[in-house]
Amino acid sequence: EGYDLAQLAALRDAVSLPVIASGGAGNAAHVAAALEVSQAALLASILHEDPARLISLRDELRDLGVPLRDAA
Repeated sequence: EGYDLAQLAALRDAVSLPVIASGGAGNAAHVAAALEVSQAALLASILHEDPARLISLRDELRDLGVPLRDAA
């Protein structure tokens, strides 16, 4: 269903520490939305079910305009 964006934004506004979104990534759009309100996002479930998905997920995120570092 995606991350709880309202809660992430409230937390971001309440603390001076980086906020990492956790719990809710079902697709690239969920991750992209979370990165609009947080500094990072965990991708546990989406990759545990299909580790090979990382390559296509990176491409999808780039297509959504999310800046990513190149993998080594």
